[in-house]
Amino acid sequence: MLANVSFADDCDNLEDVDLIDIPKKILEDIDNIQKRFFVWMFDKSNNHKYWIEENGIKMYCSYGTSAFIEWLNTYVLESENAIIIKEFVDQIDKKLPVIYF
Repeated sequence: MLANVSFADDCDNLEDVDLIDIPKKILEDIDNIQKRFFVWMFDKSNNHKYWIEENGIKMYCSYGTSAFIEWLNTYVLESENAIIIKEFVDQIDKKLPVIYF
C-alpha cells in the first residue's frame, strides 16, 4: 500500500516527503509500529549506523525513511517487503495516507 512519509509538520514541504510501499497491516497499526521503531532506534545498546557519536559516545540518531524501511524489513516483516518508491517527491498524492516522523 502506498503512503507518504513526512519529516516536516505537513506534506507541503516536498523536500521532506518520500513515497513508500508497505503492507497494509503495517499502515493499520502504524502508531504501534512507529513506537517500536523509535524504541529500537534510540536504544543505545543497538549498534546501528544511525548513531552520531561524539568522543565515542552515542549522542543522537540521524535517520530518514530508509532507516524505517530497513528496520521494517529486518525486524517486523517476514514474507513481504517494504520499499521506497521515491525520495523527495515532486508532487504529493493527497489521497494517500501520511506517516509523520
